[in-house]
Amino acid sequence: MRAMVCSGFGGVDDLTWTEVPDPRPGPGTVLVDVEAAGVNFADLLMLAGRYQVKPSAPFVPGFEVSGRVAAVGAGVEQVAVGEAVMGFVWEGGYAEKVVVPATAVFPRPETFGAVEGAAFLAGYGTAGHALFDRGRLHAGDLVVVLGASGSVGSAAVQLGVVSGAEVVAVTGSDGGERLVRSFGAAGVVRRDRVSDLVEAVFAVTGGRRADLVVDPVGGAVSRRILDVLSPGGRLLVVGFAAGDIPHLPFDLVRSREVELVGVYWGALADRFPADNRRLIAHLSALAAEGWIRPVVAATFPLPRARDALELVGRGDTAGRVVLTAG
Repeated sequence: MRAMVCSGFGGVDDLTWTEVPDPRPGPGTVLVDVEAAGVNFADLLMLAGRYQVKPSAPFVPGFEVSGRVAAVGAGVEQVAVGEAVMGFVWEGGYAEKVVVPATAVFPRPETFGAVEGAAFLAGYGTAGHALFDRGRLHAGDLVVVLGASGSVGSAAVQLGVVSGAEVVAVTGSDGGERLVRSFGAAGVVRRDRVSDLVEAVFAVTGGRRADLVVDPVGGAVSRRILDVLSPGGRLLVVGFAAGDIPHLPFDLVRSREVELVGVYWGALADRFPADNRRLIAHLSALAAEGWIRPVVAATFPLPRARDALELVGRGDTAGRVVLTAG
């Protein structure tokens, strides 16, 4: 088979589309014929050797895939050959075939094609884990979502709205604004048009403080956004797309009695697979009923993974970027 192989940790320039041995499923694993693979900002971090998980080079990047079950290993009963599935892997997704742990393979909602399936697990799994498990979301809560047109942010806006929250989406482009408004966000803050993000949020909320802030951005934004939280509010620390891990003012955390809550969906999937299956089943049901759906901004064939990654790295897409096979 062919795959996009990373020979080192120099970024996208180290990627080569080449022949590699076909993988074979072992006990408790599933072989998937890849129809599409999601492109994530975390893929760029892994290619640069800056992600929490650092594989040994050479390796094939790619976290989330969508396709058909080609074979199953011993002990696998929850999926069958030929079934349309979504899968999560720590590496290997940018390929024509990939072996996925059976605990990380899920039926693809019937309302999804392959492309939507490849754009679902990482974003919605992270956003759902953030809001429901870690954030203790309630109907009527005020939720501020940073990076609202990205993978996690757009999923968080949709899930917040569906759950009855009042969602204020922070985005930086016309396309991002159109996207979050289409999801039903109660208010939008254009970070590219304001000098003070906190004042801009309060202008939208009428001075009301937030119960939750979903933060996949990090950097200077995280340091300032603490000011919008109400007493008992939770800052959900999802990621650091800005590239800078912030040093937060713990005196403010104490005096305001706010919570800093770490969110790492990959760890949930690894350590508590049964809990994760329940979460994905809930999210898949919402998708099957038409309440949520990933928006795909661009698709590229697998051999053009470099172009797709560079687009994601620029951070100016409203929606997901997906690689397609065939």
